Amino acid sequence: MDDDTYQAKNSEIEAAIVMLQARIHEGEIDGFDIEGVLNLAEYLFQNAAILWQGVNPDAKRRFQKVLFPDGLEYARVTPALGEHTAST
Repeated sequence: MDDDTYQAKNSEIEAAIVMLQARIHEGEIDGFDIEGVLNLAEYLFQNAAILWQGVNPDAKRRFQKVLFPDGLEYARVTPALGEHTAST
């Protein structure tokens, strides 16, 4: 996928998300298109790495919140280069 195509698709998806969020907050969703939402979610998860590379920092924070609503924890298994551990 070339950059122009990616940017166009990304803008389209961001616009759809904003529109859905606005409609949800206004309580206007009567005939909710669950299949459409699921298709969008599937696309987002299958293309997360590609989408991540092309969005600005604010969009990255929002996207990260979607992927990891409770945050993401990690534990360092080995000391970092140059880091010393206490020896007995």
